[in-house]
Amino acid sequence: LLACAHSCGSRSGPCESLFIQYRGFNLVQASRMEILRSNVMNSIENVEDKPALGGLFGSEGFFFQQRRGHLDLRSIAAINLEKLVREVDVDVLQIHIENITFCNLREEDLRYLTDPQIVKLFRISQLMLEYLLYSQDKLVDNLNHLSHKYSEKKRGLSKKRRELVELEESTKLLRNQVKAKKQNIATLEDLLKEANRTREKELRKLRMQKGAEIPDEKHSVVKFFIAGPEGLCVE
Repeated sequence: LLACAHSCGSRSGPCESLFIQYRGFNLVQASRMEILRSNVMNSIENVEDKPALGGLFGSEGFFFQQRRGHLDLRSIAAINLEKLVREVDVDVLQIHIENITFCNLREEDLRYLTDPQIVKLFRISQLMLEYLLYSQDKLVDNLNHLSHKYSEKKRGLSKKRRELVELEESTKLLRNQVKAKKQNIATLEDLLKEANRTREKELRKLRMQKGAEIPDEKHSVVKFFIAGPEGLCVE
């Protein structure tokens, strides 16, 4: 278009109209890309590992491949455009998208193409681009849905982590209480053993005293009380 305008000497008449349409198309596409970028940014706002936008809309990791092979005119001629549009048969587009995208179409090949064939090829390319734009929008919508789902899972995970911390604190408190109870029990056992040894000593003293009546251990009852560290009294 620029070459056409240059050859005309100015951007007037049909050349100017084509140039304005071309610039208008670019502005529409630029606006569309900004909307998609904004939607993606809103979708990944709460995501910790944010993907680089260059991987979604830029050229990072992308390169244009070398064209190869010839355009399969026979299979393209067999496409029924009216039926394809009416039935939304995207499978037909999927079948021919690689051939149209990667074929090596040269200037001398245009001699074998009639005007209706060129128009049909252009129309098929339009349908492919329309489907790709739809797929792009669908991917953004899916990304938005997955982002919300991820946020919900993240909030649920944070809640479970807080509950886990509370359970760990409760478990730690219970362990400390169990440890304290074990120490109390050990102290009471030591006191009971000491009381038993004291009782045995008193009984031996009674046996050693002459003329003293030694109580029958089978029928005698000896009572004593032990107070624990927490005021626990054992008879």
